[in-house]
Amino acid sequence: MPMELKYVFEFGRMRRRGLENVRAEMTEKVIAYNLRRKLLLQKQLECENENKILKKSA
Repeated sequence: MPMELKYVFEFGRMRRRGLENVRAEMTEKVIAYNLRRKLLLQKQLECENENKILKKSA
């Protein structure tokens, strides 16, 4: 996950300073990663369900 955050989301370096601020920034990045992953998995599941329906009707 850290490499994906770094390269896919272009979250190379922490912009904030201080431990508390860096933790907050990392939390924001992890939430963004998880949300993106959830949406992609949801879309994939919808496509799979759609394909099952099409196969049954054929």
